Amino acid sequence: MRGFLFSDLLWALMLVFAAFAAYTVMPPVVNKAELAFYDFRAGFMKPEYQTSPVIIEVNNDSSEPGSLSFDEVKKIAGILSSGESAPALTVFTAPTGMPDDSSSKEIAIIKNKYEELRSRKKIKDSGSDFLKLLTSLQKSEKTEQQLAAALKKNGKYIMPVRFTAGMPRGRLNSEPEWLKKYAVKVSQGAALSRAKAEGISFTTQKGIIPDSAAGAGHSNVFPDIDGKLRFENPFMAYDGRLYPSLALEASRILLDIPVKSVEFRPGREIVLGEKKIPLTPESMLPVLFSSIEPQRYASREIIDGSVAPEIFRGKTVFMTPAAQRIAETPRGKRQQVYFLISALNTLTGNTYISRPQWTYQLETGLILLAGIFTAFVSSMPSWTFHSLFTLLFAAVTGGSIYAFCSMNIWIKPAVPLICLAAGYLFGVLKRFSFRYELKQHRIQYSNRPPPPPVAGKIQSEADKRRKPAAALAPTVPVNVQELPETIKNALEKNAASAECEK
Repeated sequence: MRGFLFSDLLWALMLVFAAFAAYTVMPPVVNKAELAFYDFRAGFMKPEYQTSPVIIEVNNDSSEPGSLSFDEVKKIAGILSSGESAPALTVFTAPTGMPDDSSSKEIAIIKNKYEELRSRKKIKDSGSDFLKLLTSLQKSEKTEQQLAAALKKNGKYIMPVRFTAGMPRGRLNSEPEWLKKYAVKVSQGAALSRAKAEGISFTTQKGIIPDSAAGAGHSNVFPDIDGKLRFENPFMAYDGRLYPSLALEASRILLDIPVKSVEFRPGREIVLGEKKIPLTPESMLPVLFSSIEPQRYASREIIDGSVAPEIFRGKTVFMTPAAQRIAETPRGKRQQVYFLISALNTLTGNTYISRPQWTYQLETGLILLAGIFTAFVSSMPSWTFHSLFTLLFAAVTGGSIYAFCSMNIWIKPAVPLICLAAGYLFGVLKRFSFRYELKQHRIQYSNRPPPPPVAGKIQSEADKRRKPAAALAPTVPVNVQELPETIKNALEKNAASAECEK
């Protein structure tokens, strides 16, 4: 039974089967170890970025929590509306609060009632100045129309959309027409299944501001098992359509690519014009976090004139609430806009982390190699056993780091390394157990009495001081009747001579 439990082949098979099961149902401990090793390798990379983002922190709207202050956004848009200070792109990370339009509704009600009374001849009026006044008030530009006009002068801007992730439990809300034109066409049914699940609701910007927007993207983020944000979700599936993220939509506009030139290949890549951006098998984009801190300005600094508006010319401006969510990233806790900027820099850059199909075959081969190492533990000499383990462990770790940092290929070595370490631990315990048994046998052998001296051999001083073996040997009674006749006669003669001497 003990030999079966310590069988090399049994432990090798158990490790291999456990490793393949770990890929099917990844244990949280193994997944966290792999993600930590991913962050360690990503820290060595220094990608080059082509965008120059600027953050404008706008105070939150008091009537609509989570929204931007309408008055401050309007004043900033007016300041940046000149051609000398117009940014290349303005990205709204949150919707803008809309002012109360009850006055315009009241004007419309009064005008309708007045025209009704005139038609019923209750009021006799020919060319009434009152009707002209109501018409002029109704034709005047609304406040939100003024904001939309100022934003259009600034350049292109993107409005956010937020989906409620999860499986639908009821009838889906219909998207507005302005949002549908930014959806990516679905050519395969698998595209929707590979994107995040549909939700039962979503929130968009109210009013007429989206009518002149250059694009719209979702602001949903999905942390990993340890709560950190590492991967960008390029698309959200809703009502049979795919909607891009804010970072992907900003990349499309900055690269001047039409919506029809965007193609989503599930689990493989995103085709953005002539650019091909690889994705993970889960259709996620690994984000390389920027080490450059973006410039930040408060809305009051721009409104008061303490910041020259010319510094925003040709840059990507992010309108974000001053009080926003804090996200956990591999670089520490940062505002969520920091993750959005890093995702935009990754999409517009030329450094992408990919997982080709052969990486899965390589990881499978590494697991089998760890099983073969465990199966031949007993037959290896001690120095070969330790040297081979050190060589394999260093090769797998160093090779994955080299492929990640030099070739931008993501190999997951956590499961093969754990199998290799488990096989090494099994071999060490087995060798220690056998060495302990051998030592016990040697101790028992050393406790035996020394052999008797050989006749004709010159004895040393140590041999002379040593007691003869016959003295240590136990006396055994001898039956004289069972001895041969010659021995009996010899004993009788010895006994007779002894009597004569007495």
